[in-house]
Amino acid sequence: MINNDCMIVQNAFLFGDSEGPWKTDVFTKALKAKAGAALAWEMTLQQYRHFCLAIERKHIRPQASSTEGEGNDSDSEEVDNPWDQGAGHGTSVAVRRYAREIGFTRTLTSDAIDLWTSFSGSYHKFYDVISVDVRPARAAMSLNRLLTPKEKEHEISRIMTLWYGQGYRWRSPQQQEATERTVSGISPLFTALPTSAGKTVTFLLPAKMKGSNTTVVITPLIELGLQLKRTCKDFGLEVEMFEKGCIRKASVVIVVTETAGTEDFRDFIMELQLNKRLDRVVWDEAHMLVKDQNFRLTIAGSRALQLRCQLVFVTATCPPSLVDDICELMVLPTPHVVRQDYIKPSFRYSVKITHDLNTSAKGMIKIMQDDTFADSKILVFCKTGAEVSKWAREYKARKYYSRLATKQEEWANWDRGLMFATTAVGAGLDKDGIERVLHIGEPYSIIGYIQESARGGRGGDYVESMILIEAEDYAALMATPRESLTDDEAALQDYLRGDVCRNKILTEYLNGRGRTCVEMDTPLCDVCDQQKAGTFLRLKRRNEELVEELKVSAKRQRTYDSQALMKEQCVRDRILQWEWIEEVLKRIGEGCPVCWFLKDDDFNRHIFSECDVWRDCFGRMTMGGIRREYIDYRGLKTSCWSCGLPGDKCDGYVSTLDKCKRQDCVLPVVLYFWRQEDSVYHGVVRRSLSRVFGELGELGSELVKRARVLEENGSVGFKIWVEILKARGGE
Repeated sequence: MINNDCMIVQNAFLFGDSEGPWKTDVFTKALKAKAGAALAWEMTLQQYRHFCLAIERKHIRPQASSTEGEGNDSDSEEVDNPWDQGAGHGTSVAVRRYAREIGFTRTLTSDAIDLWTSFSGSYHKFYDVISVDVRPARAAMSLNRLLTPKEKEHEISRIMTLWYGQGYRWRSPQQQEATERTVSGISPLFTALPTSAGKTVTFLLPAKMKGSNTTVVITPLIELGLQLKRTCKDFGLEVEMFEKGCIRKASVVIVVTETAGTEDFRDFIMELQLNKRLDRVVWDEAHMLVKDQNFRLTIAGSRALQLRCQLVFVTATCPPSLVDDICELMVLPTPHVVRQDYIKPSFRYSVKITHDLNTSAKGMIKIMQDDTFADSKILVFCKTGAEVSKWAREYKARKYYSRLATKQEEWANWDRGLMFATTAVGAGLDKDGIERVLHIGEPYSIIGYIQESARGGRGGDYVESMILIEAEDYAALMATPRESLTDDEAALQDYLRGDVCRNKILTEYLNGRGRTCVEMDTPLCDVCDQQKAGTFLRLKRRNEELVEELKVSAKRQRTYDSQALMKEQCVRDRILQWEWIEEVLKRIGEGCPVCWFLKDDDFNRHIFSECDVWRDCFGRMTMGGIRREYIDYRGLKTSCWSCGLPGDKCDGYVSTLDKCKRQDCVLPVVLYFWRQEDSVYHGVVRRSLSRVFGELGELGSELVKRARVLEENGSVGFKIWVEILKARGGE
């Protein structure tokens, strides 16, 4: 019987089972942490049991008939409820203690087991989980897992010879080990091999073995799925891309992450599993499934698949903390990890701080063009698609970003020269001949930077990988308190700071032990170069002085995530503030937000586009026209483009199925009171902006900048709106 995780844990504690994997202290610690984050108070185990019993009695137990309990029969209270009997105690004990009778498990009978089955069915119905009988995992194994070690070795050698010819060589001992572990059915299995180290072979070879069933590969991007499909065909494997409807039998089925969360895919997986046709599920580029918020729901939802097959996670950038995160999300036991140390023997890393990012970028691009051969490739990473298009137009170069319709053709036809791209060019997109990689602005994450820079040097070429960063941004990053950073953010901060060898920071984060350029005999990074020249201390002193000079201005631009250290009352206040904001937006509804702030009782009798107050202030300019001409949300990744709320507070923003249906109550209010100088709220806007904006276009660029508001990542515009709301107060 397959049980939902929360139902198993709840029943284990409700019925007094504190043994096995759910130890009381472990459960209590996790319960306090989760409840504290969600409810602003730490729930105890005793309180949890009370809640469980209340849920069971009100929602799960069969409802008593209307006649039950009528009359004054004094003996009626002595009859124990079978639900309490199933828990190993009487009803009176259940109400008072919820304790388990000693020796209960030694006196189980067939009737008691049938009773438990009935209870379990009720719980499954309440939690909306299907109860099915699943064969033991060993029975699901295909023929290749039942081979003897000698037969496995012969079969692996046969396929490698078929693919690579006589005298083939493994690219590394770790590649061979990962392949053998996959063939043997070791699960869960994490394979961490660097870029170009042959990760794909480790899970495609078992799919080629005689007697193999289906291997399902979940990949985060369509481009990666298409590339994997071509690789499968080159290896002579039957391969299909999963889509709604029936799929013919195939050795490999490729599923893009956004599809993996659908009901059709869950049905497909369960059908394969129940028909004993599923060998393994492979998560390709697994680091993206945890680090990228767009994919976290998919991998977390994989728990509901109730997989009874081999689970394999493949990635090029897999720090130990990432393995722990995946195991926690999917509730996996301790995995087997095959790790090859991340080393780029032909790379030279450097970081340059500049006061004029645009001019420095042009100068560096010219140096790179002059320093490479005519048929070499230079890959330049920008923050947004708009920046990519601007640079590509200026240099008449190739471009690549996620929303570009022709991005696949651009990548395929890029044979020399410059290409400008966003982080969409990351894991899995391969191209030979890339000798220079330049980041204009700081990367979003250290793992992202490693993946993006690793697009270079596919053929073992020497690669210059440089980050250009604005001095003000650098100062703000260095001033961020370390306790407020994730492991990834802390590693990026250390890498950019330049106190120690940049290779040491990368290898320590990815491999668990750091090694310098000198220790690995690789080209010296800029930090090691400075140390060798005896100027490292001078460079460090200059950087520290720069941080001090810009510290005051950096504080005005950034707020830090220190709310986790605040007391419980601060958490409660923030929750109440968000509830108040939600109530205001609900109250405004489809009415006019400007008139609501003006306390006009007719605000809900007309919509914003018909507001006379707005027309008196802006004339014929509509909000739609202002957004098209002066306000560009595309560069802002933290807020909903429709309603203006922080992304994590907008259901339509985080959903891949539904778009935001709210009207924008933020920008119209801010713009109106910015222009309406005789309004009581005009001073609030002026103080929030900290300087005077005379033009609408200049103001529009300021409003869509990133800002921290009530511990959420939002925009400057939403931050000002919250201040106006505070000034207005309640009704």
